[in-house]
Amino acid sequence: MLKHANKAIPIRKSKYIILIVFLLSIMFLPGCVHYQKYAENNGLIYYVHPLKNTCFVSGWVWDGDEKNTIVTIPDTYRGKRVTQLSGHIGHGGGLRFELRPPDSFYDVTVSYGCPMESPYSISELDFTLNIGKNITEYPIWSAQCYYKKTGEDGENNIYYHVYTYVNCSEENPTFYSKDGRLYYRENDELVNAFNYR
Repeated sequence: MLKHANKAIPIRKSKYIILIVFLLSIMFLPGCVHYQKYAENNGLIYYVHPLKNTCFVSGWVWDGDEKNTIVTIPDTYRGKRVTQLSGHIGHGGGLRFELRPPDSFYDVTVSYGCPMESPYSISELDFTLNIGKNITEYPIWSAQCYYKKTGEDGENNIYYHVYTYVNCSEENPTFYSKDGRLYYRENDELVNAFNYR
């Protein structure tokens, strides 16, 4: 009997080893599968993970029309909850959420004495960002302060000073909005991720 018992020990150990390897594969598999990028006609850019029930939005591409400045983040996309504005697609750095200007514009930050190219004019531009009920994480970064549009003749540059007005769903358990600004429900602190007025 002792002989048979000793023979059973390696078999029992092998079962444990197989079980541990299986559990580890389940734990690390989501990290090995990358997010997939989807660009929609409405300008929103999504990243969807095939093994998770959530996805995130990395940005919205503006078409340059000053009348088209309303951005609405839906609650779901392809049956998955949209929970983040910005996110990580792997083990590297994260993708920032941004209101992206069209290719004819330049995304510039004018500060600390950085000169604007003359001749130029400044135009203030307000974007409205509607956030759904499932958003639980704020952006890594949002719209830059200025967008530069170069005139057709290479001159008469227009610098759009960009502001963001935020509306948040009343059903959102993490954030709320007031007067165009986003706050944490937990402590009423302002989310400093947008260029508010």
